[in-house]
Amino acid sequence: MEELGLANYLLSWPATSPDMNPIEGVWCLLKRRIMRRHPRPTTVPTLLTAINEEWTALSPQDIQQLTSSMPTRISELITLRGRHTRF
Repeated sequence: MEELGLANYLLSWPATSPDMNPIEGVWCLLKRRIMRRHPRPTTVPTLLTAINEEWTALSPQDIQQLTSSMPTRISELITLRGRHTRF
């Protein structure tokens, strides 16, 4: 990377760094909704259909709930000094 001059632009990212991005909560929400489907998707086409349907069904309130939890998430992360949180 040094030869490309990228080292000056890359941030070090620890291997155990928590991912506190709210999109992770969206993926979790989608997974839970898909797993509750009866019947569950068993093929790639039915899984893709389920993902599209559940993505479309996400409400602004679903997203607001995830983003509004960020102060609590960050506070817990600081308290636990970067270790595993319940989120």
